[in-house]
Amino acid sequence: MQSKLLIVVLFTCTAIFLSACGRGRDADNDNQQGYDSTYNGVAGGLQIGAGDVHSLTISVPMMMEPRVRRAGEMLSQSLAGQGLNIEFMYYTPDNTEAHYQRLLGMFAAGIGPDIVYWGFTPWVLYRFIENGFLADIYPLIDQSPTANRTDFFTGALEAFEFGGELLMFPLQFSFEYVGINANAPRSFINRFGDLDRVTPSVLMGLYDDLISQYPEWGEYAFIFGSDVYSFSISELSRGVDFVNRTVSFDNAPLLEDIARIFEDNHRFGTQFVFPATDEFMSELQERYVFYRVSGGNGMIEALFEFESPFFVNYAPVAEESGRLLQGGFTGANVSINSSADGALAWALVENLITYSAQSDMRFAPDVPIARRYFRDAVELGFQSALMFNEPRPLIGGQVAAVEQAISRLEGHSDMPTAYRMDFLIPFPVSPFFDFLTGESTLSEAPYAPSYDI
Repeated sequence: MQSKLLIVVLFTCTAIFLSACGRGRDADNDNQQGYDSTYNGVAGGLQIGAGDVHSLTISVPMMMEPRVRRAGEMLSQSLAGQGLNIEFMYYTPDNTEAHYQRLLGMFAAGIGPDIVYWGFTPWVLYRFIENGFLADIYPLIDQSPTANRTDFFTGALEAFEFGGELLMFPLQFSFEYVGINANAPRSFINRFGDLDRVTPSVLMGLYDDLISQYPEWGEYAFIFGSDVYSFSISELSRGVDFVNRTVSFDNAPLLEDIARIFEDNHRFGTQFVFPATDEFMSELQERYVFYRVSGGNGMIEALFEFESPFFVNYAPVAEESGRLLQGGFTGANVSINSSADGALAWALVENLITYSAQSDMRFAPDVPIARRYFRDAVELGFQSALMFNEPRPLIGGQVAAVEQAISRLEGHSDMPTAYRMDFLIPFPVSPFFDFLTGESTLSEAPYAPSYDI
């Protein structure tokens, strides 16, 4: 199905027109989302003449359109006496592939949208990169009088660099965490608690040491919340050379260990339960040494201390280099057309950063990319998650627990991060799985020097 091109939604900075366009159209949505009109737009220092009308074309998933429209309103308010035309190209999960194929054709013809708001599975991103369709956003930040790189969590930005260029800008990001069974021997709980991050090799080493010293723990499976692929994805991502379009699997011993340790990891056939009940958590505690979590409910489990915990001393997951592995694709990343009016497009993105920080964190305590919104957004996210999840009693009470969680998350947010490249490129996963499931050997496909992507 072809994606629909909806022509021209006109934003002006007059209060009357704003009332008619957007607010009148979506008043109920405003009330539901709690839109705060005190968030003022920024024009990004645009030097444009009075009375001018400017245009942006934006590719956006249908469900994300309201926030982009709000960002447009905010920018329009800051462009005193001028108009801003925004032309949306909508798509839905049902026509994502067809939409991206259409975009590739439009970019090739020089008529691609100015901004692409990526959906949840942008696997064709590499095709936009290799053809030079996307702008390096770093120079746009450097040239903006209203922003600089240090305004953002630079470790998170660096995870989206390709050949040193920032071709995709994250509006928010998150982490994954692993905790150790609270019934494990105290020496191992303390040893795990001394870690400020956990890599696959460190975690597997701890497991091997545990069952060597305490054979009864061999009755427990390794980890819940990971499968063999998700556990090894950081190593796969590390092997990606985006510039030369290859993936190299050059750490044979690590991949061997991963295959070995997951061979019997699913012996219990435990099914995930959401939200995680005490009964479910107790079941996990009786079956697994480690528990891996991410997302809103998972962040509560990982960053809060409970009076009666099932797993403890959660640490962020990292790849072998030590960079923290960002959580799953948030669907909150944008790119700018290399042929666009970069200053105008970046001004829209700046307003999108502001509105996203204000609106998204009510549903999950992800980290807003702009440092200035960290405290308010994350605190609101934690409070919302607590309200919906009704957690077990917390040590010190809820206020103290939120403060501690915010502090921990802020420390992690300042650390270098890596991104899961399987969300961005077509990994050669079939031969990799063949090895992990024992259907191929070290001398076969997975250990060829590299794969073309």
